[in-house]
Amino acid sequence: HPEVASITFDTIPFGEYTPKLTLQLAGGNPPDGGWVLESVAPQFVASQVMADLQPALAAAEGYDLADFSEPALALWKADDGLYALPFSTSPFLVLYNKDLFEAAGLEDPNVLAARGEWTWEALATAAKTIAVTQGVYGFEGIDGNLYNSAWGTLTPLVRSFGGDFWDADGNCTMNSPETVAALQFFHDMLFVDQSVVPPGEIGDFFTGQSAITLGQISRLTKLDNAEFAWDIAPLPAGPVTQAGTIGQAGLAIFANSPNRDTAIDFLTYLTNPENSQTMGAFFPSARRSVINSEGFLNGNPRLSADQMKLVVAGIENGQ
Repeated sequence: HPEVASITFDTIPFGEYTPKLTLQLAGGNPPDGGWVLESVAPQFVASQVMADLQPALAAAEGYDLADFSEPALALWKADDGLYALPFSTSPFLVLYNKDLFEAAGLEDPNVLAARGEWTWEALATAAKTIAVTQGVYGFEGIDGNLYNSAWGTLTPLVRSFGGDFWDADGNCTMNSPETVAALQFFHDMLFVDQSVVPPGEIGDFFTGQSAITLGQISRLTKLDNAEFAWDIAPLPAGPVTQAGTIGQAGLAIFANSPNRDTAIDFLTYLTNPENSQTMGAFFPSARRSVINSEGFLNGNPRLSADQMKLVVAGIENGQ
């Protein structure tokens, strides 16, 4: 596209991003494309503000749309259309402070996982033991943000008990026995065991002020200067299942873009097999060929190939 003189990327603070994008869309002045979060995907798809990418991606030479995991595409589909392309399909994992586990005389979570004994009960016991013996909180929510945004922290737990917050039809299921049991379990960690960072206090796993948190591999940059040994482990199993849980973001081209066709070509280029491999070191791909490649397993500077296999399992089994 030699007629394109330049491409501009706008960076917007996370908390302002969706409101600003929504305002632009409502005002008929959208960007050509953007990053769409999974939390607003249903509304964006239903409102038809995103262009259908299916024909262009299916026709692009060498693109191989069938390489994408079908479950990973489900959130972005309606009827026969595909309205955004997931470029980041990142599983939630357990991040833990190995030094605190060792000091408290606890078995390593990955050793327990190998025996099928890494459960939420085991996590709660470890968190309580560390809180009592080491004088730091045992557990904190994702990014220390449990009381502003609880979903990422509590969803894997609730699903592992066989519950959920909504069913497939969008009906609230917070009062189901399974969901109540899971939330009671967490309530006891917080108020009975006193092992979870409580409301009104701030913990920081990344500076050693708590022992366990949940996170995605994009968070690992925060550990570059950590003064303790750390590792990742799979999500714990609950009484019903081990509920793999993923976060996801999609790239969309907006239907009213003045450069719609050219922008779709650009998205196609960004997400082709070669460029998906490059991005995969930072944003785990939904392409099977990428996540099962040696390049992906060895492409993250902070994780070994064995650790990256936990990421692959989380993608393949996550919801």
